Amino acid sequence: MATKEKILCITTVDWDHEFKGIYHHIPYVLANEHEVVFVERVRYFSELSTVKLSRFFRFLKPGRKVKENLLVITPPPAIPLLDKIPLLNRINDWIFLCFLKMKLKKLNFKPTILWLFSYNAYFTVGKLGEGLSLYYCYDQHSVWETSHNIKREELLAKKVNLLFATSTRIAEGKKQFNDNIRLIQHGVDLDIYNKNTLSLPQDLKNIQRPVIGYIGNIKYGIDLDLFEYIAQAHPEWSIVLIGPLVLMSDALKKRWENLPHKNIYLLGYKPIPELPAYIHSLDVALLPYLLIEDVSWCGIPLKLFEYLVMGKPIVSTDFVNFEGIPSQYYEIGKDYRDFVRKIEESLKNNSPEKEQERIAFAQNNSWQKKIEEMFEYINIVRANR
Repeated sequence: MATKEKILCITTVDWDHEFKGIYHHIPYVLANEHEVVFVERVRYFSELSTVKLSRFFRFLKPGRKVKENLLVITPPPAIPLLDKIPLLNRINDWIFLCFLKMKLKKLNFKPTILWLFSYNAYFTVGKLGEGLSLYYCYDQHSVWETSHNIKREELLAKKVNLLFATSTRIAEGKKQFNDNIRLIQHGVDLDIYNKNTLSLPQDLKNIQRPVIGYIGNIKYGIDLDLFEYIAQAHPEWSIVLIGPLVLMSDALKKRWENLPHKNIYLLGYKPIPELPAYIHSLDVALLPYLLIEDVSWCGIPLKLFEYLVMGKPIVSTDFVNFEGIPSQYYEIGKDYRDFVRKIEESLKNNSPEKEQERIAFAQNNSWQKKIEEMFEYINIVRANR
């Protein structure tokens, strides 16, 4: 990556969103070598009940500098009601595009790469003077999106010069729209998950070992019954969940909040810089996802490499194809009883040598290395144009 690029990232989230995803990690690492402008999501006034009013007027302010070479800008909110009618929603698209052009002109920022995480920004391709456009597709949106949004993603896939997909199945589904598709699995940010000394978090000091844990959003796709089964099978284990309760019905949230098992601990949301210490404190890390129809297509979870880079043994439900990940780095529980058995074996068979193997493997799958790989493909596409 010898050439310094000007990269415009259009995303689906706010920069200060409490849960950091690939749309945060990639721009942050890109900014180590390049100039990056991060465009936050367009907000709708229907979100007023969950979003502070000041957020809707943040577009009036200059961009926020997150770190050297990384600037965050906020687009204006969408006009109410127009977003409900696909044809009229083009007015919102036009406002977004005009705002972006004006902002980039003021910043004297002409993108060499338009890096899209949001299919809703399909109409920006070719309109911002970019040298190359790409779509980073991290989800199988067609599983749950409306026909209107599925059409938008198809249009984007056809327009961009290059498409990165995070799983083989996603890549195969996009081949009909674009020939330049490359599989890029998730990575891990070594700047965060590469600490030599980590102290035990205060809220874990009085929890007895072994500690079996999950770190991430606790939502509808997490298998609550599985956790209750583990708690009953091994009351001497401490089961720790780090993350907020989100995207679930009131009834399900109430179940989580009123679990009768005294060995299950819901410790809530923790800031990203604190997560390495919590993962480091686990004896076994879990991927406890429900086996939902049409979800087994998904790519390797982001947290898999975060667990591995801290040296942790991993036990997962059989919800995903761990393509490209050697089987010694995870165990799969075929049912509840087998899941518990795999935890027992992981506790018994773990060793410092195995931990170092996991760490080394994860370090070879860092976001830094993934971005180097992506730029190899970017340069190939450029050479062939």
